[in-house]
Amino acid sequence: MPRKALVSLDDTAYYHYMSRCVRRIFLCGTDPFTQQSYEYRRQWIQDRLKELTSYFSNDCCDYTLISNRYHLVLFVDRDRAKDWTLDEVIERWQKLCKGSVLVDRYRSGQNPSRAERDALSQLVSKWRERLSVINWFMRCLNESVARRANQDESTHNTTHNLTKNFNRRFRGLVGTAFVLKQACQNLGYRRSPGMPACQQ
Repeated sequence: MPRKALVSLDDTAYYHYMSRCVRRIFLCGTDPFTQQSYEYRRQWIQDRLKELTSYFSNDCCDYTLISNRYHLVLFVDRDRAKDWTLDEVIERWQKLCKGSVLVDRYRSGQNPSRAERDALSQLVSKWRERLSVINWFMRCLNESVARRANQDESTHNTTHNLTKNFNRRFRGLVGTAFVLKQACQNLGYRRSPGMPACQQ
């Protein structure tokens, strides 16, 4: 079933997602064969989660980090993004990705033409939508962690490439009627108490 078919906000706003490494790649924890510890990467993921929840309209209710994968329980707040102004959407998006020439012209105070205003409005609408969906949240999380892990691996003279070793981008583990309590029960061991722990 495609990921988007798992999301039905009319039924529930809480979703459980998992991203997993393959080919014995370690995301965190300690490799028992090499005794190499990757525990410090847990903080990377916690920091990135805290950062992304400040940009997106999605909240992280709970998460767990295991040696080769992580689990998230996300709350999709579809109404929050609707209240953002055009400037707020632009600022949030540009902290994640590159902007555009239209945005540069708008922010420089130039007087745009009607066609440019219409194009800018369409572009910001697209960004607003992306900032409120799980797909883009997970994409920004995985890409950031993978790039940093790849740089880290190069310092240890290993050939693993985490970007290529995530088992697909991510996988939804709950259906449309799955409630938060049931999702949390599936998180397994080493469960962390959610985003408040990142803010301490």
